[in-house]
Amino acid sequence: MDIICWLNYPLHHWNGIFRSLANVWSGKVTIIFEKNKDYIHKGLNFHYPCLGNANSIFLEQANDLFTKAKEIITANPNAIHIYFGFQPRNKFFQVCISPLMKITNNPKLVILSERPRQYTYFMGIARELNYRLNTWRYRSKISAVLALGNLGVTAFHRFGFDKTKIFPMSYCVDQQDFTLQQQVKTNAIRFIHLVGLQEHYCKGLDIIFKAFSLLKDLNWSCDILGFDQTDQLTEQLQVNGIEKKIRLLGKCKNTEVFEHVQRNDILLLPSRHDGWGVALAEGIFCGLGAIASNNVGSKDLIEGFQCGQIVKAGDVKSLADSIRFCIENRDVVEQWKSNAIKHRHHLTPPIIADYLKQILEYVFINNYQGERPVPPWELNYF
Repeated sequence: MDIICWLNYPLHHWNGIFRSLANVWSGKVTIIFEKNKDYIHKGLNFHYPCLGNANSIFLEQANDLFTKAKEIITANPNAIHIYFGFQPRNKFFQVCISPLMKITNNPKLVILSERPRQYTYFMGIARELNYRLNTWRYRSKISAVLALGNLGVTAFHRFGFDKTKIFPMSYCVDQQDFTLQQQVKTNAIRFIHLVGLQEHYCKGLDIIFKAFSLLKDLNWSCDILGFDQTDQLTEQLQVNGIEKKIRLLGKCKNTEVFEHVQRNDILLLPSRHDGWGVALAEGIFCGLGAIASNNVGSKDLIEGFQCGQIVKAGDVKSLADSIRFCIENRDVVEQWKSNAIKHRHHLTPPIIADYLKQILEYVFINNYQGERPVPPWELNYF
């Protein structure tokens, strides 16, 4: 049984999974990309890891996306089709999934998706109703949902998917492009926050500034990576009286992120909302403890690996109390870091790919019979 993966663009968070899956799956694994780069990453000189034994096709190179996609589906009607995202109004969804529905009455379709972003009250209700409607339209055609984190599982079940068909999933951390280094201990507890180019509010950067402003007299330092030093940010630091303890490192290549992360003790991700939050996994893989909000999908890793604390989303005091705890309890922080190092191999492509293989076999070969696959980051896995 072959596998066809439909992805918007190549990125190391999932490339490594399918590269490793191609090494262990008995059939052929082919990845269909809509385009070469996402618009956010075009100016960042992103390096994409190789796909190994997995085949790759870029639809943007075809004269007609719909015709090329239909040709691929027509040639592979009995393959397992894995599609990233659940947005039926999206053009790429229509290019891939609509022909699949028409060509075969019983498609082997798997949705791999983060939960949707949260919006204001009325917009949130509209989005919720839209997802419920689309669930009703497509759920009979979807064999399984790979939801990012248990928050994703809860969301897709709320939309109307059968919970037995929903499996918690994770992105991977691909070690191909960096080398793990031994940390040098310092007197101050070192924190780091990774923020996307357009996500500083969603990721809670302002919450971090306000929390540290309550702790300005304690012994700490904090690096902010991924967001340029603007006049606005400099002013915020000065207003909060923390400009001497927070360094704005700006943007860097994705292959340089880990070099910066490994110099610290605790990764901060107090997001107001995060579908998954891959920065948390990257921090844990680098041997850091973690503080994340309860609205971050990858908080499951903190619970599973026992390597940090979970705080209330949007709550400055909750974050400040957790940061203070780290500063005053260095021995606990070192234990978190030790636990992260102990369990980080569970985030690598071979482990995540093996878990995905177990899910696909459970769904399409065993027909949901037998022992249900257990995520490699859950407590009862160890």
